[in-house]
Amino acid sequence: MAYELDELDKQILNLLQENARMKNSEIAQRLGKPTSTIYERIKKLEKEGIIKGYKAVIDYEKVGYKIVGFILGEPKYTEDLDWVEVGKKLARIPGVQEVYFLTGQDDYLLKLRARDSDDYSRITQEAAKILSKNARGMLCPKVLLEESRIEL
Repeated sequence: MAYELDELDKQILNLLQENARMKNSEIAQRLGKPTSTIYERIKKLEKEGIIKGYKAVIDYEKVGYKIVGFILGEPKYTEDLDWVEVGKKLARIPGVQEVYFLTGQDDYLLKLRARDSDDYSRITQEAAKILSKNARGMLCPKVLLEESRIEL
């Protein structure tokens, strides 16, 4: 069952999605609430697993990751196939950022970042060892939107 967010929870989460380093006192000032109330709410959201962590947003191109790619595919089928374990193996490939289990023609979608074409080839070859020969890769020439934020 989903955790029921009230309006204050949503306001806090929206502000933290904009800037995870925002101080409790600034959030309190913006929302017109006591700092202690904001502190307690954030701790509760962390304890409930709503806030899973705090991360830096990196400009990947500036640190040398020029290629964004995707791989779609199915695993090699066996009687004892464990879909979660396959996903975990795919997630351990250096350069793979995201792994999704899908319905439809393909079972997995991987998002990857690579420094260059050799790095991209390495990642796709490692994924191909886990996925069937029907796996296909796609290069992304331009990222138009990359956002983890969602308005609550």
